[in-house]
Amino acid sequence: MTKPGKIFEAEISKTLRWIEEKDPEHVYWHRLNDTEQWQSKWHKNFAYLPRQPSDFILNAFGKTFYLEAKSSHNKPSYCLDWISEKQWEAAKRITNGGGNYVFLICDRSTRNQINVLCIPYCKELSIRCGQIKWKELEKYSIGKLLIFDEEMGWIELGQVLK
Repeated sequence: MTKPGKIFEAEISKTLRWIEEKDPEHVYWHRLNDTEQWQSKWHKNFAYLPRQPSDFILNAFGKTFYLEAKSSHNKPSYCLDWISEKQWEAAKRITNGGGNYVFLICDRSTRNQINVLCIPYCKELSIRCGQIKWKELEKYSIGKLLIFDEEMGWIELGQVLK
């Protein structure tokens, strides 16, 4: 069975591919290797892959974004503990260095609408733990992605690039 997070990562890949095809001169993206998956499936006993800072790197119109995908079926809230300390640390260091780090957090608690929040790194969230209500998390969002379309992907992702 495929994990919901892997489905979301595949949807983001399709979306980034779609955006890149629309403007290949100004958009480039790369899917980084998943450290745990790589180690456990292919190179368990003889190789080491350092932890990756995020799931994707996107360069568009002169800006670089590190994108980390998270997904949840929990209806009332999202658990901030699902973001590891290493991910918070990478987000902090990239942001402090002038980069852009965005958590794409997908709410899959309802069947007919999927809501994705674009949450930039912020210290206030990084020191919290436990559950945060979706409405409260929305306050930190710099944009929303709404419905995933098979042909077009997450169409609203372009809003993050502004």
